[in-house]
Amino acid sequence: MSGGGRAARVEAQILREAADILARSVRDPRLALATLVRVKATPDLKLARIYYTLHGGEARGQEVKEALASARGFIKRELSGRLGLKFMPDIQFFQDDSIEYAHRVNQILKDLSKERGERDEDSPDTPGGPEEGA
Repeated sequence: MSGGGRAARVEAQILREAADILARSVRDPRLALATLVRVKATPDLKLARIYYTLHGGEARGQEVKEALASARGFIKRELSGRLGLKFMPDIQFFQDDSIEYAHRVNQILKDLSKERGERDEDSPDTPGGPEEGA
């Protein structure tokens, strides 16, 4: 979400209301795989980017994207009625892959740590070995 002020309040309100609309009003089973996670609005509030994550893997990602595109007009109309803004921002949906990215980075760090641990076990504890200095 944005730094603060009005834009941050509108972002939070859009996230809350859009999630409620998806859960209660949109009857598309493909959207059960998506969870809205954040909203990023432009400073002038003309555009709101709504980010979602997928449950069930990337294989169904295209279906969810199509379902959100299909429901976009309905969601925007519903949001307009609920938010009470003079001008309703245009909305766009984007898949948020930051969680997957964090998992990949975490796995790489674990692999490196494990690799480093194996390398330390293969090398002697003291540099040069026990015969050094004899």
